[in-house]
Amino acid sequence: YAIFLILYSIYFLIQLPYLTISPTILIDEGWYANPSFNFISGRGLNDTIAYRETSVGHELFVYPVLLGVFYKLFGVSLFTTRLFSILSGFVALVGFIKILKELKISKVHIIFAGSLFIFSNVFYIVFRTGRPGALVVCLAIWSLLYLIKTYNSNSLISAFLCGITATASALCHPHGALYMALFFLVISYESVNRKNYKLILYYLFGCIPLIMIFIINLIAIRYDYIWQFIGYVIGRTSLESGDSIFVNLYSNIFDFVKSYSLGYKRILILLFEIGILIFGLSYFKRQKIIFILSSMGISFFLISFLFFSPFVSRHFGEIIIFSIILYALLIEYHKSQKKMYTYLVFLGILILGNNVAGDLYILVRDYQKTSYSYLEKKIDNIVPDNTNVLAPIEFWFPLKENYIFNSHTRYRNMSYKSLKNFISSNDADYIIYTDYKLDEVTPTSGRKEPLPSYKADYYEQVKKYSQSNGEIIEVIKTDGYSDIEIWKVKKD
Repeated sequence: YAIFLILYSIYFLIQLPYLTISPTILIDEGWYANPSFNFISGRGLNDTIAYRETSVGHELFVYPVLLGVFYKLFGVSLFTTRLFSILSGFVALVGFIKILKELKISKVHIIFAGSLFIFSNVFYIVFRTGRPGALVVCLAIWSLLYLIKTYNSNSLISAFLCGITATASALCHPHGALYMALFFLVISYESVNRKNYKLILYYLFGCIPLIMIFIINLIAIRYDYIWQFIGYVIGRTSLESGDSIFVNLYSNIFDFVKSYSLGYKRILILLFEIGILIFGLSYFKRQKIIFILSSMGISFFLISFLFFSPFVSRHFGEIIIFSIILYALLIEYHKSQKKMYTYLVFLGILILGNNVAGDLYILVRDYQKTSYSYLEKKIDNIVPDNTNVLAPIEFWFPLKENYIFNSHTRYRNMSYKSLKNFISSNDADYIIYTDYKLDEVTPTSGRKEPLPSYKADYYEQVKKYSQSNGEIIEVIKTDGYSDIEIWKVKKD
């Protein structure tokens, strides 16, 4: 237990420092938090930050509901939002260690594999940002644990729990549906192979309750919402683009490799994480569990890159789970073969060192930046509640009690028809303007991305409006968010 406590302590030691400083707030952290805040405020799981017809809060309710409960206990802020992700990561780490123990991995190899999990650059970011990805990974790991228990012991209760956790993962984010499908296939195969059909029945019994809640939730929102939801899901896949899935596969992999490897800096990590999955396929006759896990990891990789468009780097954590577990199994399997074991351990040390260097780089790069918690308090004290505010979507947290209009607002769902229409009405009370998003540099990897035309148009119109119809009442000097100008709109 002392060994595992050391791993848990290391996890919190690298995750908790500078929590609201590094990385700077991501565009969708407030967006995901908004339905949770509305939920505990009695307004339902609705999106009132962009007034989007279809959103994570309307349908995929597991993350916003659990985050809302957390808000009820500890308050609404970027800190509590990210703390929820860190705790999800901790529960994921506990499940990960349990998987290794279930697979009879020795303690020293558990420490090694656990360290790879903790220091993974992807998990480092996923577990300290306010997105559903942390909970998706957490639930997937526990579902995988119950799948392995089912495989090892024909446990019906494990099959049932596997179904519940896999479905919960899918109801956090669409990517979680791949775990549901893959685990269903594995349990179905084993049910037929072992002539124990109760296994697949108990898995389905675990899936059904949450699926029923999901369907009832869709019907309760609007009778036609199922079709809107299907359209929303298709819109996030390659089916919407009109290109063949193979064209999309090439495009996705090319863009992913370029962004994930950061040139040559992380290419070794990428080759390790993919290579270990491919290498595991060769163990079909020697170690069936290695082959099964490898097949699931490769399948998740190919299906994701075929259909999800684009495949964002942070989602690769959903695949890395299989890579690290496979690595632990391989070093355990080859521990009596000195040459192969030495190669594997040396490779693991290289990958661990590369990941540690990446985590340290992010901290060193960001630690002097302005804390978002400071900005939350400052802006909230200046801008009165229940006023109309034109502001970047990133500043929703201090403006959660206001009516916020931003570059992502769907005006077709409001009384105003467009940003221009809202500005011409002069109904805005305050304006928050900063040009830090005009560079469109990602807060995590630091990549430069082209500024979408709708964002450029938003910033141009807001800047002109503030200068012609407002008076500046505060300028907050920051490192990381540029100068934040707070304007009060003249009503004469």
